[in-house]
Amino acid sequence: MSLLKYSPKIDKTIIKIVEKDLKTKVSSANRIQAGEVSFVYKIQTENKGTVIAKAFRLDEFIPPEGKLEWIEEQLEKHHIPFAKTYKIDRSSDIFPHGYMIQEFIEGKSGFDLIMSDEMSFEEYFNKLATLLQKVHQIPVDGYGAIKNGKGEYKTFYESKLNFIKSLRERMKDLDVDKSVHEAALKAVEELKKYEHLFSPVLVHGDPPPGNGIITKDGELILIDWDNAGSGIWITEYAGLTYKGAYMWQCKLSEEERNEIIKRSFKNYYKGVNFDDPDLLEVVRLLQILTAYHSLVVHYFQHEDIKLYEIAKKRLDTILSS
Repeated sequence: MSLLKYSPKIDKTIIKIVEKDLKTKVSSANRIQAGEVSFVYKIQTENKGTVIAKAFRLDEFIPPEGKLEWIEEQLEKHHIPFAKTYKIDRSSDIFPHGYMIQEFIEGKSGFDLIMSDEMSFEEYFNKLATLLQKVHQIPVDGYGAIKNGKGEYKTFYESKLNFIKSLRERMKDLDVDKSVHEAALKAVEELKKYEHLFSPVLVHGDPPPGNGIITKDGELILIDWDNAGSGIWITEYAGLTYKGAYMWQCKLSEEERNEIIKRSFKNYYKGVNFDDPDLLEVVRLLQILTAYHSLVVHYFQHEDIKLYEIAKKRLDTILSS
């Protein structure tokens, strides 16, 4: 089924859905994000407070049955705050790829606070490193997509191998050199050597500052657990230091941002030697896979050839390091 593209009709339809599902009237609705995964709306209701509604753009983006329910149960058990899910519809006649309604967390995003100089980049990542270590204490049986508390694959190697194969299939008609595909597969094979150093845990999957809310009490709450899954904890660190948490709008350079993130994790993610050669190699290999994935994201989801070419250059840089 094709990617859901924006039209003004979505704005009106999302209001009707919220009113129907929550049995309330909507007083205002604003589209706050048109991302690669979903169209996101902040909706004020008359008697249910403020909620977030998402219309997903592809079937693969909506959380599978039982996933968010299990994650929210685990977060609550480990005393980690989160936005509660009110409704998930995976078989909507209105939105072909499904929709979701969740609690709205009052506060400001880490992105907005950093950009307005209300919070330093380092202060935010000190909080994030502390919170992610708590998240990574939640064990999962198996790796990959989570369904009813279990990962789809027995090993991290299997999960990444199948992930890369699916990406390669999507890129079969693109002008991508064979060596690029071979490099990604080689990275997966190399990662297999280090799998014994890790165990499967819950990973958020997309923790840059745009997905973190700082409440009025200064507490950091991660939102958007749609991409969460089971993996090795260092995946989050590797992703954040891939491009300085993707905060290119920030006045800090990518190199400066990466150095701050590394320092925050060294100081606040306790009990880990981030200078360990094995750990550094795992990070490099994971970033190869991130760059490979970026080719698909930029070409098919963003439809941005410029970003696609930048991702190709980034992959070449990592491979030569």
